[in-house]
Amino acid sequence: MTAEATTRLRRKAVRGWLRTVAAAGIGCSTSVFSHSDPAPVELLLSGRHQAYQAVADGLLQGLTRTAAGRRLRVAQQQLPESEPSAEAALLVAVGARACERVLEQQAVPILCVFIPEGRFRTLAARKRADQLLGAIFIDQPIVRQLALARALLPNAKRVGLLAGAQLSQAEVALRRAALALGFRVNLEVSDGGKDVAPAIRALLQRAELIVAAFEPEVLSVSTARWLLQGAHHRRIPVIGYSAAYVEAGALAAIYSSPESIGEQTAGAVLAWARQRQRWRPPVSYPEQFELSINASVASALGIDAPSLEVLAERVDRLIGDSR
Repeated sequence: MTAEATTRLRRKAVRGWLRTVAAAGIGCSTSVFSHSDPAPVELLLSGRHQAYQAVADGLLQGLTRTAAGRRLRVAQQQLPESEPSAEAALLVAVGARACERVLEQQAVPILCVFIPEGRFRTLAARKRADQLLGAIFIDQPIVRQLALARALLPNAKRVGLLAGAQLSQAEVALRRAALALGFRVNLEVSDGGKDVAPAIRALLQRAELIVAAFEPEVLSVSTARWLLQGAHHRRIPVIGYSAAYVEAGALAAIYSSPESIGEQTAGAVLAWARQRQRWRPPVSYPEQFELSINASVASALGIDAPSLEVLAERVDRLIGDSR
């Protein structure tokens, strides 16, 4: 798919409908800032992947925009070369591996970011009762994908989703959100094993459109490719959760960049710096999102896609109306 076939828009989520989803009660060492605040913030990256560094960069850029942020002492560590230090007053773990590591070793407040919601929920169940733990997820709330689907396909009735453990546990809320947007849901459940193939075949036979939700244990790179190929053959639109999905043949996607998640993390760190003992870490989805449309796929499916600006307004309105 050529680059010209895909258009993108970045957008701040509307505060009226974006909300925190739960209460928080439940490398080589690199000195980034070194200023007057005696209580250091430490970033621990899960590895060398550029996305982890992009989150860290977004965080640091967000901090430099305020005097309070510039006063913070911030250090960066990276797995597997380094471990979190004992001096940290706040630990920001970027990625699931870093989150798991700091939960094993640390008693200070922890903010896990750029982590799948399902993985965070599993790790949070093992935390100590007195431990402050928050998160900013990498995945979108499913209602955003459903709203994008409705904005592009106003007459569609049946939406298909492939569900792993996370969506299966939230099935009641998922069906409620879909119904509010005028959809009936065909939910095919898979544990990521041999039953993925028949689940995908069932989706392709029953759905008018497919929402590829963020379920990494079910939709791997190979199964996602098979899903997109089958959908293309049957002329079924697919709504994905990344720019890569759109480039591979999905009609559209809604997602958040690592940099924007880093910027959101900076806001949480600044709140911690102001409140300290009174701070309650957030557990939330990304505040900012981006939209991508594959113009070639839209044309092939006979879909008259609006501009990304108009589409974003429709998504905002649909989510607000569905509350």
